[in-house]
Amino acid sequence: MSEPIWTDFQQQTVQTELEQIYRSGTRLSPRFAPTAAIAPQIYAYTTLESTNLLLADFMQQGAAEGTVVIAQQQQSGRGQRGRVWQSEVGGIYLSVALRPTCSAQAAQQLTLCCSWGIAQALRQGSIPVQIKWPNDLVIEGRKLAGILTETRLRQGQVQQAVVGVGLNWRNATPAHGIALRDWLSDQERSPLPSMEQVVAQILWGLLSAYGLWQQQGMAAIAPSYQELLSHRGQWVPFGDRQVQVLGISPQGDLEVREAETESDRHLQPGEIHLGYATPGEPNSNALSAGKGGEINRG
Repeated sequence: MSEPIWTDFQQQTVQTELEQIYRSGTRLSPRFAPTAAIAPQIYAYTTLESTNLLLADFMQQGAAEGTVVIAQQQQSGRGQRGRVWQSEVGGIYLSVALRPTCSAQAAQQLTLCCSWGIAQALRQGSIPVQIKWPNDLVIEGRKLAGILTETRLRQGQVQQAVVGVGLNWRNATPAHGIALRDWLSDQERSPLPSMEQVVAQILWGLLSAYGLWQQQGMAAIAPSYQELLSHRGQWVPFGDRQVQVLGISPQGDLEVREAETESDRHLQPGEIHLGYATPGEPNSNALSAGKGGEINRG
């Protein structure tokens, strides 16, 4: 490979952390216990165009499910709906190879399940992460991470999926973003976890949630997902109307209630944009809607 190897990344620390999590018996859900320790093959680089793109190429060459590509920075990291973002040094940018057995229609659930799994894993460490539907993780209403799933289809079935994760670790963020290491420092957590320990938590959460989803479907995840939904119960703008966020449907759509008609409807990703909190604004303690904008995504 011509890509520069990230020699400072401690892969063994990630593997050791994953083994310790498995041996501790920690579970994302009482309904699911992994049957084997998670031991992914990890490829670490200093700079890539995109971890998702490289891993998709690896999968075309036969890379196994669970293979991970991680980079210190990306030059063309991608977000939802094709947005391109610079991913600077200090963030965590990784992609995971999956080969689910599902239809193209069910692929949206994969993003929801992985978002939920990572949130649950971080919450195990007393980090109050919530999920901003459909693909963001937030702390105190500010963006911590984004998840992007890209699939390859064959005859209406998902042949392969690459799940990309971009998490703010110690990189600079805009006002509506938050870096995990800075937040932990503000909480006077000691000792602070290493980046590799956080990567292990991300991988454990993502792969465990994926296993649960594969075995039991979205029904096993939806109740807990609802509890972590950031805007649940809030009224937010939808075009020229106001809607109340109720939760998610079994298919992963956002369930809302219109103020004027009191009728319920399901919205798909891209139909509504939920906002972030911004410190210093009059209502900074509440999640506001319609501010737009995203930060780095792996």
